[in-house]
Amino acid sequence: MRCYDGSESDVAQRFLVDIGVRPHWHNPAFGDSAITESPLRAAAETCSRRFLRGDPATVDKATAATDAKPIEAADAPPPNAPWRPDLQKRETLITQSCSGVGIIDRTQFYGRDICEDFRHDFGDLQVYTIDNAATRDVDDGISVETVPGAGGRPQTWLHIHVADPTALIHPGHVVADAAAEQMATSYYAEATKHMLPPELVMQRISLCRRMDGSPVNTMTFSARLDDDGNIIEYKVRPGRVRNVLATPYELLDRYLSYETACSEAAHSFAELQAAVRNSTLVHPFKLTSEDWRNYGEDCGTLSATEASRFQAIQRVTIRHKLRRLQDGAMNLGTKGDDMVIGLDGAMQPASMGGPEFLLDQLRHPGRGSLEYPRIKRSFSVVQSSPAHMMVAELMIIAGRVAVRYAREHMHQDRDSAGAFTEPQSIPMLYRGQQLPDLPMLSGCSSDMPLAFADMTIAEAQLAEN
Repeated sequence: MRCYDGSESDVAQRFLVDIGVRPHWHNPAFGDSAITESPLRAAAETCSRRFLRGDPATVDKATAATDAKPIEAADAPPPNAPWRPDLQKRETLITQSCSGVGIIDRTQFYGRDICEDFRHDFGDLQVYTIDNAATRDVDDGISVETVPGAGGRPQTWLHIHVADPTALIHPGHVVADAAAEQMATSYYAEATKHMLPPELVMQRISLCRRMDGSPVNTMTFSARLDDDGNIIEYKVRPGRVRNVLATPYELLDRYLSYETACSEAAHSFAELQAAVRNSTLVHPFKLTSEDWRNYGEDCGTLSATEASRFQAIQRVTIRHKLRRLQDGAMNLGTKGDDMVIGLDGAMQPASMGGPEFLLDQLRHPGRGSLEYPRIKRSFSVVQSSPAHMMVAELMIIAGRVAVRYAREHMHQDRDSAGAFTEPQSIPMLYRGQQLPDLPMLSGCSSDMPLAFADMTIAEAQLAEN
């Protein structure tokens, strides 16, 4: 190993590449985690596969009762009761029904949706899921609904529907623990490492139309905005939707307005197409029909009614964004590229048992032993696409609705003695960052006087715009 310089992990990676165990394009950030998958993750995958195969041992029978529900704090026995499990170990979940108190094992899914009795049924209201055409694990969708208001004046509501895994997975489940361990889905150029088991998501959780016509459970955040972009009314409720329509970003970009509240946005659909076409690089240079296809072509059409609905939603989101900017929000959009590495046709290392990469030609006669993967790099349209910007603003609206709900609704816990604590707002995570050091951001030394060193935050934001 003295032939290599660098840290132990770098040396090991370069050595394994040099002896042929791993290909040159191996990504340690993804590959190593795939090889050394955590026991928790493996248990979650195994449990999900058994459930999808119909294994009755993976379904809790107690919650299958029509009156089953998670035990409420007001009904909960004192924490020192002998039958109460240790919730700190997250091995079980307490439920209560007419037959008494039951315990769900950490490998069992709910036998019944515990929110079924009070889920709001949106009926045949059209739900649009806006994502890339290749996306299968769809996690959110939007609807627009006009209802009669006070004095007969119609009111327009935006509904942001989020796929609800908690209709199936209880907080103490091994799948929930594995998701908490990973925290988020990780997107790599060559593959995606999912937070939840992919098969379970696509068959039982994903927000897509079911082949049997069954409804999809959601957690829905609804908002009504005034003409100035203020949220004047909101609702948060578990929902049930059926009429789901997948709509690709690039299809939507053909119908939306390019007069947005973002200076980085493309000024026309033709400009967006040109940006994508002129920045796309493929290596090796063997173009497919998909590579020759212009952005937004051959991806379907929208009816006049659907186009009108999306344009109405876009107008609402633009008003909301303008209101946020007027209230001091900053637009910190970043430009970047999309990178995809296709490993399907490239040779993969099979194990650590030998230089299988170099011997791959023996198993696949006629294929070169140094066949490299296909790499495609293209311009990221996120900051130029009106469809992407509209969806991003809808997610901000949903987040604001969730925060208002948490702030305005109280809950109580029990202390170690079993007594109720003082009512408080629902605790939630909120992502933020420290205020910037303006002198250091300028690229100058901290002791150098600057013209804007004494600016207030509002003045600095105004200067940035």
